[in-house]
Amino acid sequence: GGFPANVILGEDMHMAACMLTAGYSVAYCSQAVVYHSHNYSLLADFSRSFDTGGFHAQHPWLTQSFGNASREGIRFVRSEMTYLLRKAPWRLPEATCRTLLKALSYRLGLHYMLLPSKVRRSLSMHKGYWT
Repeated sequence: GGFPANVILGEDMHMAACMLTAGYSVAYCSQAVVYHSHNYSLLADFSRSFDTGGFHAQHPWLTQSFGNASREGIRFVRSEMTYLLRKAPWRLPEATCRTLLKALSYRLGLHYMLLPSKVRRSLSMHKGYWT
């Protein structure tokens, strides 16, 4: 059926989850080469995390069925901080700020329904989604 039209982001995750629940398999191919990178500002990271929280709030079956990534997230933050401590300690304040902002905005996104539409649009990366 293709990608769903009613999601703010994560359409690939949504589709893969639908396929898995329908009995299909999703495979990891270590030989595949994909370059996917964003150089987001602090504000853009905040907005994207808000949208991710909104996505998870609108589709709670995803985390109920497959769990969340909080352990991996904690492991990533520890790894990032350890790396920066050794290689670029002057980047630690920015990384700490970015991590805290993303956690806050994700939580805001989880509770988007408590926010007026105007506030949702102002916090979101995909402002048109909320109209």
